[in-house]
Amino acid sequence: MSWQVLLMEYPAEARSVKDVPLPYRHQKLGEREALAARLKEPFPGIEFEEPTWGVYTGNGFSIQVDLGEEPEVDHLTLHVQGGGEDALRMIWQATRMLGVRAVDVLTGELLNFEEDAHGFRAWRGLDAFMLEPEDSVY
Repeated sequence: MSWQVLLMEYPAEARSVKDVPLPYRHQKLGEREALAARLKEPFPGIEFEEPTWGVYTGNGFSIQVDLGEEPEVDHLTLHVQGGGEDALRMIWQATRMLGVRAVDVLTGELLNFEEDAHGFRAWRGLDAFMLEPEDSVY
């Protein structure tokens, strides 16, 4: 099970996805190959064995990056597995570097790194529950 976070451009004044006026056209993040190269800054050592899929392995967690099939990328999806605040810090660094916002796919809301990481902590609690062998009913 992974925590999924969508990175894409949203208006800076939006505090929630509901604050985004419709219709809204998200700005492109760039060419897929150039974006993969830029992601080496917030995710040092990330490996892109496929042009659309990169994997970063941290201490106790991993982040899989899905750039999608289109050559021009307008969003990317992060699949976070494992725990640790380092994963959250790296996502924050990626949003800063790319000039994008992060959406918690579980809640559908924009992450506010300064105030709360409720989706991450909720996912970690669920992840710990699901992965504890002593809790197994089998």
